Amino acid sequence: SLAAAKYVVDRLKLAGHDTQLVDFLELPLPFMNSAAEPLSLKKVYPDATVQQWSNIADAADGFLFVVPEYDHGYPAVLINAIQWLSPEFDGKACGLVGVSSGPVGGARVIEHLRPIAGAMGMYDVRQTVMFRSIKDVFNQETGELVDQSYERQVDGLVAAVTAAAAKLRA
Repeated sequence: SLAAAKYVVDRLKLAGHDTQLVDFLELPLPFMNSAAEPLSLKKVYPDATVQQWSNIADAADGFLFVVPEYDHGYPAVLINAIQWLSPEFDGKACGLVGVSSGPVGGARVIEHLRPIAGAMGMYDVRQTVMFRSIKDVFNQETGELVDQSYERQVDGLVAAVTAAAAKLRA
């Protein structure tokens, strides 16, 4: 899903928004497995990478989660990243982008993430983007979008999330 995530970030920048791609391969978080709960209400965390993720999320007005679907669900890395934080997400807009190698386009992962977003206090917009048969959508060597039908969908999602974020900030 990295090509899809980079494309979404490019469309956000093209629309004039400051954005940051957070790739948990580059910002690896430890699995939340301590007996003591982190001091998340104070936004103080026991690990430097979790603290960095907290700072990034806290500064954001909204989120676009680009998520590969694995076995009808989300990857453990994503749910771990979401569950480390709490107040950083509260009252912020989010959009969901599913990615799959098959024809469903991540529809099931999107539906699994909606109640989680709500539980974290996020407002997930109705619009989604589902990248189906991802190997046919992006050039595998360059990462460039080859199926232009997704451009309007992504731009619509960007507009919906940024409009929701603006209303939630007001």
